[in-house]
Amino acid sequence: ETLVSAGACDAATLGWISSLTIIPMPVFSIPFTKAVSRLGNRVVGAAGAVSVSVGYACLSFSWSPTAHPKHAPGVGVEQALELNMARMVVFALMVGIGYGMVFFSTSQIAVGYFKSKRGLVIGIVYSASGFGGACCAMLLRVMANRVGLAWAVRILGLGAGGAMLPLTWWLVPHHAERSKRCVEAFRPSLFLDSRFNLLLIATALGTFPLFVPPFLLPTYATSAGLSPNTGAWLVAGYSLASAVGRVAFGMVADTRVGPVTSLMLALVLASTSILAVWPVSSNLA
Repeated sequence: ETLVSAGACDAATLGWISSLTIIPMPVFSIPFTKAVSRLGNRVVGAAGAVSVSVGYACLSFSWSPTAHPKHAPGVGVEQALELNMARMVVFALMVGIGYGMVFFSTSQIAVGYFKSKRGLVIGIVYSASGFGGACCAMLLRVMANRVGLAWAVRILGLGAGGAMLPLTWWLVPHHAERSKRCVEAFRPSLFLDSRFNLLLIATALGTFPLFVPPFLLPTYATSAGLSPNTGAWLVAGYSLASAVGRVAFGMVADTRVGPVTSLMLALVLASTSILAVWPVSSNLA
């Protein structure tokens, strides 16, 4: 919201750039899993933590004050900003690659300790990122109000690296997972299976817009007459809802419904909300 109100870019551009932080995860999934298999969870996780931290720190240098704002500063806009698009894209990809390495170095460890209810286990593990996202949304808004957006992003990057890097030492997979070298070998024959290809296309379409709503919510809230702080609370609510959904759909996946049907239900629910709720939303409720 700060970058948009300062004339650096529009909300649609920011939403597209935000997707670059999630795209490397599926696109480079095969190299990431190979790296985990060859180098181990600790090394890949540590490299990912450093990449995320440095990427966020460098991202804060992607905008700068300008004497020629695209539109005159309004209420709450203290300084017009100019965005360096090339830097923004590079550092967003850096953050995305880092998150991808962290994801694939941790994603299957917990599952190795359980023979049943694996959907629930995965849901609980990943629900933590929903709670973390809610906390980060509020903290970033508070820090931006006090020290400015650039320093808020730098502090976020340093905090992310400081939290994740020491924890990589405990990334030791279950002995059964170690015996399989953490991941299964890549099989090109999977692409001959039509069901696999349909699942691949569905998850690709569902993944690309995953991080667009959190970036559009603050601007959307402002356009509806709400305050930037309310927009931050909406992002926090989005993250908390994500945490609840991961646990709930993990539980559903463990039933006779199964994981693929659970995924279909989740995508239907998401698309229905986009088509039926967002276009007519004009107030907080």
